[in-house]
Amino acid sequence: MEPPSRQVTGSIKKDGVVLDSCSGNWLHHLEWDKGVDFPAASGSKKASKALKRLWDRKTTAAPSSQAVGEALPSDCRNREDLVHLKVGTL
Repeated sequence: MEPPSRQVTGSIKKDGVVLDSCSGNWLHHLEWDKGVDFPAASGSKKASKALKRLWDRKTTAAPSSQAVGEALPSDCRNREDLVHLKVGTL
């Protein structure tokens, strides 16, 4: 059994009724018990196959990262000790 820190579980509820539940591992995959019917969710009357495994690291490409020009004041790069270390005053 996996360590609890890696396990993911959850549910979607409406008026106290569980509509769907999910489980998985944040390092590997996320699965839904019933799945999602995308056209029905968007109001379309055309049926489609339900999606049960929402994410899988083996089949889903990792998103690309983008450099941020100016970091927020709370960014770790703005830590006072790192700023002093970078300019050589520490």
